[in-house]
Amino acid sequence: GYGQGEIMVTPLHVTLAYSSLANNGDIMQPRLVTSENSEAKVWKQGAISKDNLPTLINSFTALINDVGATIPDGAVPGFRLAGKTGTAEIKKSQDDTTGTENGWFVSVDPDTSKISLSMIIEDVKDRGHSHVT
Repeated sequence: GYGQGEIMVTPLHVTLAYSSLANNGDIMQPRLVTSENSEAKVWKQGAISKDNLPTLINSFTALINDVGATIPDGAVPGFRLAGKTGTAEIKKSQDDTTGTENGWFVSVDPDTSKISLSMIIEDVKDRGHSHVT
């Protein structure tokens, strides 16, 4: 996994967490989609409260879609995506100064819940993290 200090996650974990933005706050069970009729199942119900959901969706869509967006390169014509960049530290301990960093980008289509993805660009230390991803 990748992390910040003691928090370790995989790209799948992050993608699943963001899928809750498109699924009424529920985290969906990961599955391999082999046809259009693939049945979606809820894995963790109510991960995001219905009260907080609109605020989170608006905040994460603004980062990609609004004028002055910080990650306009994340936009895909025809979709209103919600997303966020981030940085994961790769080091042996908190005191390690020789470690590197990976740039993250995670995105979801909150309107149709058909697209949810995350990506990692390795070794972005000192290279403007969010601009690399």
